[in-house]
Amino acid sequence: MELILNKEKYNVEIKINDNLLKSIINEKNFEFTFRRISENQISLLIDGKYQNVYFAQDDNHIFIAYDGDNFIFDKVKDEDYNFEEINSNNENINKLMPPMPGSVVKILVDKGQKVSEGEGIIIIEAMKMEITLYSSIDGVVTEINVKAGEQVDINQVLVVISKE
Repeated sequence: MELILNKEKYNVEIKINDNLLKSIINEKNFEFTFRRISENQISLLIDGKYQNVYFAQDDNHIFIAYDGDNFIFDKVKDEDYNFEEINSNNENINKLMPPMPGSVVKILVDKGQKVSEGEGIIIIEAMKMEITLYSSIDGVVTEINVKAGEQVDINQVLVVISKE
């Protein structure tokens, strides 16, 4: 996929194999041991120490928070990176958690509602950005644990979707 950050273009490929994340960024190879923390958070082994990385995307951007810095990448083409590979530990349940502390702007679904993979579920505002969290599975909304206007933290499960 092609991304832009600060007017610089990046060609990015990501491959997941067990606990190894391999990425190629502008033809440079990077490999990290990783572990999944939540739907929008992984921990990468960097210089012998695990570092948390938070990520989310909407139609036009990919948001990444790492080591106190926040990066907003513009998508060059209308394509979404499928974070499902990273989140495939339990394919029967989708727990949506915010990528960073913020507040709930709008809940787009109701408890008991059937949803499709890729469907917008909840909108969070964090750092003056609105971030839509999407379902990574087809299923039914089994839990909604927040209300519009509520402050949320990164370890908080906002919505749970279960496969039928």
